[in-house]
Amino acid sequence: MNDSELFEWLPEHRGKEFVGMLAYVDGQKEARDAALAEGWYLVHVGDEIFHVETPRDFQPRIYRAA
Repeated sequence: MNDSELFEWLPEHRGKEFVGMLAYVDGQKEARDAALAEGWYLVHVGDEIFHVETPRDFQPRIYRAA
């Protein structure tokens, strides 16, 4: 999905900036790696824990209205 498609889907958020986050309980390594490659934060959710699993050098993708 590119930025303009995203804001067609969420028009009330035009003019704002935001980042993506994928929260998961159990997920395949390939899916987790793909989320990071797209610039989305990766968060593992489990028994009363919330652990961000992004590398130190991670640069999130910033979505902006076109």
